[in-house]
Amino acid sequence: MTDQSTTVPDAIHKHFGLTYANYLVLPRTLLQSMPDAWQTRFVALLDEMTEAFEHVPQAEAYKVEAAEEHTVSEMTEAQLKAAGITEDWYAGEKPPEGLASDELTEWQNQHEQLSPDYYDADGNELDEHSRVLLPAADPVPHYNRGRTYIEPKRPAAGGLVSVTRYTVSVLPADDINHRYFALHVELKSRGWVVHNGHEFYTEAGVWEPGQATAHHFADYDDALAVARKAAPDVTVNGHTAVEAYQRTQEATRG
Repeated sequence: MTDQSTTVPDAIHKHFGLTYANYLVLPRTLLQSMPDAWQTRFVALLDEMTEAFEHVPQAEAYKVEAAEEHTVSEMTEAQLKAAGITEDWYAGEKPPEGLASDELTEWQNQHEQLSPDYYDADGNELDEHSRVLLPAADPVPHYNRGRTYIEPKRPAAGGLVSVTRYTVSVLPADDINHRYFALHVELKSRGWVVHNGHEFYTEAGVWEPGQATAHHFADYDDALAVARKAAPDVTVNGHTAVEAYQRTQEATRG
């Protein structure tokens, strides 16, 4: 299980490891089988990513199907045919026409390679170690309108990880002034609160010292929305977070 208390640089790239996968496929049935609190956090992250890249053109849809991976040199004739792959044992040469049966056998014995060359349906040569996908039955059952449930495996030790605090700031985490211009969304006994370390967001929509008058949100999404809206206007020593960010960018460019 990933330690969520520490920020890992390039975590997504590291998650994919040595694969060449360009996409991550997650079965809907397994997602809806996770605890509600986990689903809520997951959907919030999806929404955050969608908002971050809504300006980027993306495909209208993707076609995803279950498959099994095969190494070309280990595939049966039936599997090669299903994948549209042909074998060439004679390096592109063809026997002369009109050969008798024994002459054809002799020609094949003389010209046959130790291993064949492989070509895909478009005529492109494939390395014998290339991996191809063949359609297969999906072992994960259909989500059935949200009804299908599969009991998740609980961690053997250490318990489930619960995120109880989020930090929101216009300034990046590695900025020296990040902590001064940050707002925190934190889970308390009566719900989620928004604060800057000294003042709390109240029922009246203002900021006051102490937690006594703090507004407690039942849904952390609502608390995060307040923090995101207020983050640009966080002011320290007469400077807003946006102004601090702009100064940092100017110093970097200079």
